[in-house]
Amino acid sequence: MTDALRITTEDRAMWLRQQLDSLPNLSGDYGSQDWRAAWEARRAATQALAARIRELPDKPTVREAHDKTTIRMCGISSSSTTGLVGACQNWLRAHSTRSAR
Repeated sequence: MTDALRITTEDRAMWLRQQLDSLPNLSGDYGSQDWRAAWEARRAATQALAARIRELPDKPTVREAHDKTTIRMCGISSSSTTGLVGACQNWLRAHSTRSAR
């Protein structure tokens, strides 16, 4: 792997961590009006994150299906049955594992 690619991948990992950290948290009692509002805000922010990922210059892919979400960027692919946030967290773990080699 070239140094330029490694830097790009490291930068992407840092960017993705920042994006995940900026997502709204769920708050309030489950099912309450406050919780539903927080869930809607988080869902909208997650959909916006998927759009931002797809718009990156190297054209990563995000595929969301009823049973799993898959993300592929910088040569690393990951998936999750819990949605985009889980797929991004798994991507970060895969990146960390790959970087440690």
